[in-house]
Amino acid sequence: IGYAPKENELLAWAKSQNLKLELLREAGLIKQNNGEDYDFFRERIMFPICNKTGKVIGFTGRYIGKNAKAPKYLNSPDSPVFTKGEALFALNLARQAISKNDRAYLTEGNFDVARLHSIGIENTIAPCGTALTREQARLLRNFTNKVTLIYDGDNAGRAAIMKNAEIFIKEQFYVMVVALPDEKDPDDFFESLQQFEEYKDQFQTDYFFYKVEQNQSKFNNPSYKSDFIKDTAGLLAVYDDTSVHEVYIEELGKMLKPKKAWLDQLKNYVADKAPVEKKSYIPKQVDLAEYQELGFYVDHNCYYFSNKGEPIQRSNFVMTPLFHFETDTDAKRIYEVKNIHGMTRVIEIHQKELGSLSAFRIR
Repeated sequence: IGYAPKENELLAWAKSQNLKLELLREAGLIKQNNGEDYDFFRERIMFPICNKTGKVIGFTGRYIGKNAKAPKYLNSPDSPVFTKGEALFALNLARQAISKNDRAYLTEGNFDVARLHSIGIENTIAPCGTALTREQARLLRNFTNKVTLIYDGDNAGRAAIMKNAEIFIKEQFYVMVVALPDEKDPDDFFESLQQFEEYKDQFQTDYFFYKVEQNQSKFNNPSYKSDFIKDTAGLLAVYDDTSVHEVYIEELGKMLKPKKAWLDQLKNYVADKAPVEKKSYIPKQVDLAEYQELGFYVDHNCYYFSNKGEPIQRSNFVMTPLFHFETDTDAKRIYEVKNIHGMTRVIEIHQKELGSLSAFRIR
């Protein structure tokens, strides 16, 4: 975390270092007004936005000045390395914990993420100060298909839960919600790991059940109730696994009767549903024909292999052969190895080590 001062100090520093201002303009760090350059971020606490391997690709700035008209959060504009809506804040720090726990916690802001990480909830991320997009959901899908939304306890937070949960469900996520008390946010509410775990265990609920509970006061209106069951059954039908439908209908039918209404609406949606197209969570730059032929692809210096139609990360490095030395007794090869962090090393591997997984691991 850093700080952008009030004046154009980045611009002044760049000039003192004879840096090319065009590069800073292209990165969105410097803007122009009437031909005059100025710092894009001023009077802001700065959060770096990194890609999943940890390389900085942009910034989010939280305003702390006195101008009431200044936007609270400001993000880097789109650039050759950053596209708004396609990155998740702190994913580079959280990805291992997300995979290990098979769950991500999603909050609204960067301070919420910082708070939860500080108390030990390391599988927490946020959407970089923008509205959640399907591209962000698909990015997270590489690590888990389970997400818990922990949003602010106000009307805006509750509305965001409704909107974003449905984005996740349409990408085959199973969504939980931890509702906070009125006017509380994760940053000021959670103070310790024990408090978080106790509160989560008591108040975490499935999104579909949360949605019913949030609308209870409106079900006295038969028309609203009928439309609610119809719309919610349509969302449930998005899941490809029909056994999931049965489990949910059993519980939803108890919460909001009659159960037959749920069954009838779900049956209609499933009957109308087009044949399921196998979803691919493969990066855009990957040649699909080559991936299907070879059975793997490379992304951010990692090998991904096909497993039941979905890519699974199998390494945190890639290898490039440089030389092969042929001898009568023991041939060997020289490889360049580059890991997920971009660190490079040249290593020598004997032919017998390539034929033995245990020997290769030792190497």
